[in-house]
Amino acid sequence: MVQSSNTVSHVMSTLRVFTSRKKNCYFISVDKGPLLVRASFYYGNYDRKLSPPSFDLLIDGNHWTKVITSLDKLLYYEVVYVVESDATNICLAQTQPNQFPFISALEVRSLDPKMYSYVDPKYALFVRSRFAYGARATVRYIMIDTLAIVVLVFFPFRVTFYHVVLTTCG
Repeated sequence: MVQSSNTVSHVMSTLRVFTSRKKNCYFISVDKGPLLVRASFYYGNYDRKLSPPSFDLLIDGNHWTKVITSLDKLLYYEVVYVVESDATNICLAQTQPNQFPFISALEVRSLDPKMYSYVDPKYALFVRSRFAYGARATVRYIMIDTLAIVVLVFFPFRVTFYHVVLTTCG
């Protein structure tokens, strides 16, 4: 674990960095059915190199996304998919020399099968972003499921312009 000196939440103030292998994986036992996975990253210049790394994120051997970190922004990736076995693998893979993968938090939650019954096991739902329109701060929504408590994060988004459209009927 590496402790960051920046003022962020307790969860984001630590990270695990992988320097010894090209690919490092978490093997996690889960229930069959829909699964929510959220991977969070906060570089915070922990190594004092001012060089945020980029690397790949894989889920069950499939490419999930390319993680491109920044100096001071919290980054997270979230997916809901159907697991057909009793385990899942989340891997971080180095893609460039001297750019070491790291992770600040990994959340894995089994969901009630009825919750995402329309999700085909061959596909996944990738969250691009959640916005809280008009909010001035991040909004956390706590959803209580029969199997888990899920926290959804919405980022503030303020509309600074709008257009008035007039229509007539008839």
